[in-house]
Amino acid sequence: RADVIFSEKGATVNSLKGELGGGKISGEGRINWQSRNSVPVDVKGRFDAVSLNVPEGFKTKGSGSWSFKGAFFPYTIGVNYDVDGGEIVSDFGGAGLGERKGITPSALLPKSLTQIKDQPVNLDLQIQIRNPLPIRNELVNAQIRGKVHVMGPPNQPKLTGVITPLPQGEIYFRDVPFEIQTGYIEYQDDPPENPKLYLTAQTLVAEKVRDDVNPDPTAEKENQYEINLGVQGRAKQPRITLSSMPALSEKEIVSLLALGMTPKALEQNRTAGQLAASNSVQIGTAILQKPLSKEVRNRLGLDVQISQSGTENTNITKLTINKQFTPKLGASASRTLEKNPSNSVKMEYKFNRNFSVVGSWDGKEGTTQLEEEKDINQSVFGLDLEFKVNFK
Repeated sequence: RADVIFSEKGATVNSLKGELGGGKISGEGRINWQSRNSVPVDVKGRFDAVSLNVPEGFKTKGSGSWSFKGAFFPYTIGVNYDVDGGEIVSDFGGAGLGERKGITPSALLPKSLTQIKDQPVNLDLQIQIRNPLPIRNELVNAQIRGKVHVMGPPNQPKLTGVITPLPQGEIYFRDVPFEIQTGYIEYQDDPPENPKLYLTAQTLVAEKVRDDVNPDPTAEKENQYEINLGVQGRAKQPRITLSSMPALSEKEIVSLLALGMTPKALEQNRTAGQLAASNSVQIGTAILQKPLSKEVRNRLGLDVQISQSGTENTNITKLTINKQFTPKLGASASRTLEKNPSNSVKMEYKFNRNFSVVGSWDGKEGTTQLEEEKDINQSVFGLDLEFKVNFK
């Protein structure tokens, strides 16, 4: 609702009241008609208890002042925003907002306005996070404070400012939560999804291995590792460093986080023939639950599956990876987790709904009595033509 006085030279907004994002907004100002390409606007006011989602994924609640100014398109929406609550759910390192269309002109506007190529408005938002604000995405789960300046068109905003995680927040690596020790998230005229990261975090990981000292072949012992994680660089290509106490190489640490065991422990179990069913289940479950598999599915289109077969005394775990390159071309690879693993690869190309060609390879790793120290491969190659018909 507005109280507006019109004249040949413009319009005076004596009072403006309305609702915005579930809250109240008010304002006043002046609009001047100077020429077809010059319509100066200067309107300003306040808003209270509003809920916004600007930029996308930055959900906030709060109050502040606003302005709508400019001589012609693009006009500037200025906001001084004190954030009292909300949450950030935007994923760092995502595709960004640049692909979105933004604001499009109505077909009912004059032709001179529909031909404007630029966005009709630019943002100039000063956001002050006064109370701890939760940030939850695939990388971080923490409470934050900070100040951010948002500028540019709504579909391609750029941010400047620093966000600081509060103590006891978490950062995820291989789906393992690390407690944040120090760090910040910094924007330097960057898009929302690609800030500069600097974070250090720590976690404890327990590794269960076979106890060689105990005469019981099923006896286990637990090794405790303190893992330190460092994240630096842009969110789309962060540089990650890992260290541990007791000391392990980065390759060993990644294995420990992804599989629950270091390569040395895995090799000991394999050579001793002690890769029991319980350990197979543990390793398989770990692989499926870690973001390694999630990241592989989302970014590479791979599907990771774990299956088990065998009898009560012999339980064999099988890892299978599938990928559909195109609607016509697909492939799969599998490997069993046992003392003498079996490997297989299969590729299928579909010429049409009924006719396809399938290539396969199967191999068995093992040793002979004459060559106990030398692995040999027993490989079988195959090429099949398949013709399928559905009978009714």
